[in-house]
Amino acid sequence: MGTLSTAGTSLAAKPSVAIVVEGGGEGGAVARVALEHAAGLTERFCVTVLSDSLPAGPAPQNVEMRLVRVPTFRFLRRLGHVVRAVLFARKAAAVLSGIDRRRHIDFVWCHSHGVVAGLAVSGFGGRVGMTVHGDIFERPPATYDPLLTAWYRFSTPRAYARCRWIQALNAEAAGAVQRRGARPECVFVLPNGISRQDFPADLSPVERETGRVLYVGRLSVEKGCLHLLRAMEEVRNAKLDIVGDGPQRKICEAFAADKGLAVTFHDARPRPELAGFYRRASLMCSPSLDEQFSTVLLEAMLFGLPVVATAVGGTPSIVGDGSTGRLVPPGDPSAMARAISEVIGNPQLAREWGNAGLLRVRKEFFWPDICRRLADRIQTAIVE
Repeated sequence: MGTLSTAGTSLAAKPSVAIVVEGGGEGGAVARVALEHAAGLTERFCVTVLSDSLPAGPAPQNVEMRLVRVPTFRFLRRLGHVVRAVLFARKAAAVLSGIDRRRHIDFVWCHSHGVVAGLAVSGFGGRVGMTVHGDIFERPPATYDPLLTAWYRFSTPRAYARCRWIQALNAEAAGAVQRRGARPECVFVLPNGISRQDFPADLSPVERETGRVLYVGRLSVEKGCLHLLRAMEEVRNAKLDIVGDGPQRKICEAFAADKGLAVTFHDARPRPELAGFYRRASLMCSPSLDEQFSTVLLEAMLFGLPVVATAVGGTPSIVGDGSTGRLVPPGDPSAMARAISEVIGNPQLAREWGNAGLLRVRKEFFWPDICRRLADRIQTAIVE
């Protein structure tokens, strides 16, 4: 185990909170949320982050980073990910117990079902909470490895039954958590957020291009990219930029070429580089079949883009149908095509929806406010 400390205050000066996340240095969506939580909680707590990898850049200020070393097990191929998840859960629970014996940990916030389940027998009763980033059991078939699903089927009920607090990202997710065994009084809804500092100071459009549609994200079955391409067959006065990679990229490229669609594929880009795409587009599309919480929709709205998205998961909690964009049924290219045409055919409506979305993001989805609300929950548990 390695340690990287950026703590600038005494560890005894505030209540102590540990945050546990897999892949903390890999830049994934879950890791980004965990590090935002860590940074935001430092106002009220001494924060330690445990992960199996550390960020390549600077750690959040006043956050202590601890590396929990876990082998990669590449020789086990797809089974290796499951073995690694189980081992990380056990080692992280052991490390936390060791820290707790040396200096009391007041609360542990987890971004891992397995770690919560492991802590259930490690003396942390009533001192554990977690963020639920998705319910894999309700995802479309063939989008999750069956071995990993089996691991979650084992660990999830144990985790939910022992958490003092469980954060769901939207009301639909909160219902799913309760169906999996969580006590209703322990579940609360709190969305993810975005950071204004991730983008340039000037968010105004450089040169909005009428009819330029944007998709940002992974190219995979559950993201519904092929449905978006089929919709574009019916909207011939539009151009589409797809920014991202994934297992369906070659399939999508072949489909677009075969149909003669005006589609440009771009490799995945770091968040600051997405600003140029947001500022040129006239519309953001999300064709997902499953989406717990879409950060890219918030980012697009921050740039004043109207949104056309499928009404799945947490998306209706972000996009107001008829106020900030248009919601359509999942897996319905024709409905998506009609919504795209509605927006690009009415520039005034697009501006109104874009402005409303910008105001909503500023009011509801910036990290400082979200982290304050999370801190309130943790503080309540500590003083009980």
